Amino acid sequence: MASLKRRLVVAASSALIVTLSLSGVVLDKAFRDTSQALAEERLQAYVYAVLAAADENLDGELRVLEAPADPQLATPDSGLYARLITSEGEALWASPSMLGKKLTLPRGGTPGLLRFAPGRDGDDVELNAATMAIIWEHLDGQQRQYAVQVAEHRGPYLERLRAFRGNLLIWFSAAAVVTLLAQVAVLAWGLAPLRRAADELADVRAGRRARIEGIFTDELQPLTDSINRLIDASEQRLKRYRDALGNLAHTLKTPLAVMRSSQEEDVETLRRTIDEQVERMDRAVAYHLKRAAASGQLALGPAVVVKDMVDSLFGAMGKVYVDRKLQLVNRVSAEARFHGDEGDLMEVLGNLVDNANKWATSEVSVSTRVESSATLVIEIEDDGPGIRPTQAQELLERGARADPDTPGHGIGLAVVQQLVCEVYGGTLEFLPREGTTGLNARITLQGHPGVE
Repeated sequence: MASLKRRLVVAASSALIVTLSLSGVVLDKAFRDTSQALAEERLQAYVYAVLAAADENLDGELRVLEAPADPQLATPDSGLYARLITSEGEALWASPSMLGKKLTLPRGGTPGLLRFAPGRDGDDVELNAATMAIIWEHLDGQQRQYAVQVAEHRGPYLERLRAFRGNLLIWFSAAAVVTLLAQVAVLAWGLAPLRRAADELADVRAGRRARIEGIFTDELQPLTDSINRLIDASEQRLKRYRDALGNLAHTLKTPLAVMRSSQEEDVETLRRTIDEQVERMDRAVAYHLKRAAASGQLALGPAVVVKDMVDSLFGAMGKVYVDRKLQLVNRVSAEARFHGDEGDLMEVLGNLVDNANKWATSEVSVSTRVESSATLVIEIEDDGPGIRPTQAQELLERGARADPDTPGHGIGLAVVQQLVCEVYGGTLEFLPREGTTGLNARITLQGHPGVE
């Protein structure tokens, strides 16, 4: 079931049906219990009325001298019957309503206690019946056991039960339909922002719009913002690849033109020219490939733990510069997080830590601080000779090196600047180390959550 709306409607409908069914069962049982209790109270009242009218006649026999004043008891086949019987079942008195009727009713039990049980008449019609056994002391002092029996047809009770169940079904069905329609309307209204976001995403995929626009609910806005950031990152990456290819093609024109113009030179000069231009093209290709490979801040995905990254770099640098016996100090907070590509952070910190190891006298340290909830600052410090204030900008130019005799292409810091400033919108500064000689390479990433 792919539709979210259909899933919600089915789930809500199932819950509603179960709830209404259980409610119907409970109400039906309550109605039956209440009706049965009322019937028993009514039969009990008739039993007491017959007992109140019972007395001995002049012959010393127990009779009902004056029948209870109820028209049903006086009307033949009215559905309400009463009689007085001996312990052997002989009828001493019967209400006029029993004329021509043969009833099968429960016999009496413990004297003085009412017994309720179903019965039947001669036509096999169900009856509600009540019987009370009594001990009667006659005027001659003898005690005999009798029983008063009262019964009524269950037809009216069953008719009321059927009517109640019919009304219950009608009202519950109407309530279910109204509730389901209301649920569908509410779901349609509640899912409208999600549908709008899906439609706009489909437009983006089809090329009809550049990004998801508009304001959505608090629950959807982070998702649409993340999708927009992902779209922007993809566009920026594509633009970087295009720019890198264009710049590379432009950069390679000059070395190729130089080699083409050197065809008439002697072999040795031509060999040197070719070596120089090939080295130049190699540096250009490496530079532009690194620029194009920059990933940028991730809209989705896990953040990089900066402290673990620095530990890994220190482990590698310790092996590369083992002869220098430098002290590598990791002061990065365990909560510091970089929300971007792990390779980008490795490229940035790798270049800066490598430079610090080259020039440090005895110590290299990396520390972080969070200046606000959305600004991460990373500082790489060494106790080397440092640089002149005017030299800081020169180091960021492609191919520039603080020491020409040091191995390398001279493109590392330029790539770092491109990653930090252009890709992640941060700043890269080279400052004097506080309190002593050395250099502080400070990276500031604004609008970038620094902690989790």
